[in-house]
Amino acid sequence: MDSRNIIDTPIDLIMTSMSEDTQKKPALEQILDEWDADAKWDPSDPGTAMARIPILHAKYLRYLRRHKATVRILENQITKERHLKTEYYSGRLDQEQLKKYGLVPFKFVIKQEVKEYVDSDDKVMELNLKKSAHEQVVELCESIMKELNNRTWQLSGYMKWQQFLRGQD
Repeated sequence: MDSRNIIDTPIDLIMTSMSEDTQKKPALEQILDEWDADAKWDPSDPGTAMARIPILHAKYLRYLRRHKATVRILENQITKERHLKTEYYSGRLDQEQLKKYGLVPFKFVIKQEVKEYVDSDDKVMELNLKKSAHEQVVELCESIMKELNNRTWQLSGYMKWQQFLRGQD
């Protein structure tokens, strides 16, 4: 799913699955489920687990890049939306602009209240929620990437321990 589609989805479908499966599961949950499966390895075959590390690294790096890009896009949209809403709640939009954005005239509010109105605007809050959801996926992917970086050492240590136990020092 490309980031433009993610941005335009309703909040209840935010971060839907990036795979082609028919389930519409939030991406965070999907990635957690995938990691649950990917994190497992067969203790009798640590070599296969080590060979899978680059593949898993690439997989989660792809997720990480997509969601970081979406966060940047959303940050830009939030900035634009906050500017528009500041102009709107300050009473500085003319009739043409109001019509363009589908807004009705808003009575002028005092300067100190504008930030409060902008912060509580539905569109601004929805964009912030989407950004937050994508940031959670970024944090999860970064955590998985750290685990994958450590896995080489963990598996190497495990294989040395097994050799020691078999007396193959």
